[in-house]
Amino acid sequence: MLHKQTRAGAGTIRGAHHSLRGQNNQDAFVHWRGPELAVGVVCDGCGSAPASEVGAQVLAHVVAHQARNLAPEYDIATSAFLDGLSEAVCARLRAAVDGLGLPLEYCVHSWLLATVVGYLVTPKTTLIFAAGDGYARVNDTLHVLGPFADNAPPYLAYRLLGNQTGLSAVACLPTAQLHTVVIASDGASELLVDTNELALFGEQPRFVDHPDALRRYLYQRARGDGRYGQRLHDDTTVAVLRRMEGE
Repeated sequence: MLHKQTRAGAGTIRGAHHSLRGQNNQDAFVHWRGPELAVGVVCDGCGSAPASEVGAQVLAHVVAHQARNLAPEYDIATSAFLDGLSEAVCARLRAAVDGLGLPLEYCVHSWLLATVVGYLVTPKTTLIFAAGDGYARVNDTLHVLGPFADNAPPYLAYRLLGNQTGLSAVACLPTAQLHTVVIASDGASELLVDTNELALFGEQPRFVDHPDALRRYLYQRARGDGRYGQRLHDDTTVAVLRRMEGE
């Protein structure tokens, strides 16, 4: 069972630039493990939107929830799954906006623009997916997502306005071949300057054994503590899943 065969952890911190400006952390994450499914989602709100932390929180929860609901109905290795997930997420977003009675375009541009990087693990298949920029490290392979022209990621919420944006596959492999997966917002770029700290998160058990270890580590990095290296200027969020061999 996956909840016995895996360990997971996550953490998020407000970057130094947002702290100095008195802005909220515009990142969010969700991770969940059950007997037959594990899911993790990291979202990063658009920095120029007035309240993009709303979209980051909402998208993280809606994507994770819909992935859990849809996975048993699909072969998650097929494009049909991500098409269905994109549609299901946007249907929930549209229902929420309709309930507010506000113009759709206003809600999308003010609140709902956020990137998505996620993992979905079943006993058979592991899928890493994304809409926008960020990072995903699967076993020993690092996937750099973006940057995009004009600093304009293909936000999933643009689908509500008629654009053909959607979640796309970053990597897919048999779960039997999975050792670690690390997903992160684009603020993690400073974790890759001198050493690959995303690898560190996947390799050291403390980051999945202690529920607050990742956040504490990122907090020290954001402060610029000399023991930890360069200061983190942007909001940074990391989620990790390790498959435990032999359990």
